[in-house]
Amino acid sequence: MELIGTELPPDWAIYRGDHQLRLSASPEETGASPFGPDFDARFASSAASRDERFHYRYLAADLMWHCAELLPDNDVLTAHALYLGGIYLKSRDPREADRFYKALVRRNPNLLIAQRADKLRWFPGEFTDTVVYHSPPRRLSRRQAAKNLALALVIVPIVVGGAWLLRRRTANLTGLKS
Repeated sequence: MELIGTELPPDWAIYRGDHQLRLSASPEETGASPFGPDFDARFASSAASRDERFHYRYLAADLMWHCAELLPDNDVLTAHALYLGGIYLKSRDPREADRFYKALVRRNPNLLIAQRADKLRWFPGEFTDTVVYHSPPRRLSRRQAAKNLALALVIVPIVVGGAWLLRRRTANLTGLKS
């Protein structure tokens, strides 16, 4: 709140963040603004980007999202940006924090923090930068599988036929010696 909180609504920094307040005197009630003649223009020019309580948390989370977009997958910094962005919002707006959780899990499968988040189905209590590498199972393309099948259909009969001929030749040689 100290950096980008608003003095008046929605943060009410002048009253230490008591957001239950409202402007008590309106021009309709008193005939003139108690804050000066150009109050409405000044107020509109300094309004928060989101007109809701803790708007600066949303701004910080958006900055973390943009940081993560610039970083590669399975990088500790990417995971940390997504983790922090989600932590900023998880208590206030779990629905908005959910995109950070899902991106953390999807983009960082080789990091312990993402594996813990996936197991908990939410953000773990502490961030860890441990890398746990698990190679993904190798999948064959249809083309490679077809090549392997064709090769097996050619090689297996050759090997079986060769074994049969070798056995027959051995049997013939033992028959000649006796």
